[in-house]
Amino acid sequence: MSTVPQPTPVPDRSKKKPEKRPFLLLDNLTQYAALPAGPRRIAIGCAGGKHRACALIELLAQRLTDRDVPTTVTHHHAHLPRVLKI
Repeated sequence: MSTVPQPTPVPDRSKKKPEKRPFLLLDNLTQYAALPAGPRRIAIGCAGGKHRACALIELLAQRLTDRDVPTTVTHHHAHLPRVLKI
């Protein structure tokens, strides 16, 4: 009699609590931009039409200014209306 191998159970990750670091991307960008040989420009886009990129870049600019990193912010499409998807 041959035995059929049973599949390994997949751990249930649906109940796992989400990461408690909502600003992880912002933290990483801040550290990267503050490096002596860091980027001269950082562009963030938002295809969703809700101007989240504008908010993110404002937060990043404030963090860099707090670290005495010269910062200039330019919003290219903030004047456009938000897109509400139904």
